[in-house]
Amino acid sequence: MSINITTTVSISIKDIEDLFLEIILFSEGQQDDKLFQKCLNEAAHRFDLSLETLQEKIDSGELANPINVRNENPQAIARRFCNQDISLEKFYQKARRNEETDASSTFEFIRELLRESLRDMVSNLSDKVEDVNEYFDERARQNTLVENLIDEAMTYEAQTY
Repeated sequence: MSINITTTVSISIKDIEDLFLEIILFSEGQQDDKLFQKCLNEAAHRFDLSLETLQEKIDSGELANPINVRNENPQAIARRFCNQDISLEKFYQKARRNEETDASSTFEFIRELLRESLRDMVSNLSDKVEDVNEYFDERARQNTLVENLIDEAMTYEAQTY
């Protein structure tokens, strides 16, 4: 008898987006005007919009206005941008097209960091699953030996009577 255990690792796209935007919007510690412009640029890249279209969406209240929220903590602002239902893949494509920007290089760094972390996590889980499978295989082998001994004992007992 053999028992196999498998493990699935999942990471929330929302978590990645929150982390990415928090680092992008607040990693450089620029002056307020520069930070605001950076917020606008990153949001435009994030939503694959022109700056004009983004400004219209901000003015209409469809998106959070970075000017009104820039004194909030980074997580709150990142969540506001991330609450929009736009696929991360679209964001990846936009970042890839603009590889010369800081956003793209930071994005690539974060993506590689996440890949490495996930690889380590999966490797550790695989090792643990392998250990558990080996344990159950050994237990099954021992059970088979015990069953064989019981069968031999019963056969011997039956032959002696």
